[in-house]
Amino acid sequence: MIEVLGPAGAGKTSLVDAVRRLDPGVRAGVRAPRAVWFALALVRVLPSLPRWLPRARRERWFAWNEVKSIGFLEAWLPRVRRGSGTATLLDHGPLFRLARLEEFGPPLVGSPAFRRWWRRCLEAWLDALDLVVVLDAPDAVLLERVDRRGHWYLSAASPEERGPRRGRRARAAARRRPATSSRPRRGPRPRSRGAE
Repeated sequence: MIEVLGPAGAGKTSLVDAVRRLDPGVRAGVRAPRAVWFALALVRVLPSLPRWLPRARRERWFAWNEVKSIGFLEAWLPRVRRGSGTATLLDHGPLFRLARLEEFGPPLVGSPAFRRWWRRCLEAWLDALDLVVVLDAPDAVLLERVDRRGHWYLSAASPEERGPRRGRRARAAARRRPATSSRPRRGPRPRSRGAE
């Protein structure tokens, strides 16, 4: 299980596609039925509703992409643990999603209950991942690549998430978390590459 991290335009999808062309047996992503991940997301976020309602005028609720990330994090893990012996590459995988929730999520992500879930989820994914590949490129290159695409993928949650800085902030948070994990490191080996 390999996660490919990096800001938009760094070449994550291109790398995954190239590896799959070289070896068609490599799987890209983990599939989970919508009904499964949506139910798991609801189980995780709905208990926070009573805590949020009195603050609704001051604080935002989870954005749709954040709800999806929570559901994916919960739904993918059992499928990964069952495993098929097939190499799997994850673009916008668990470390990206956990870092994104922590860095850009609503204030509720700081609640003790959510922090406990977040830490348990991080530990489980660190055990599941074998390798993390970090791609990067200069901001000018990233902006040019993303402008050619014509859209900012996975950036609809908030204006501060748009552009290369979003990817850099989420990636920096992902890098910090495994190093501060409370358990001995058995998880993924990070590998960094610049994409010029």
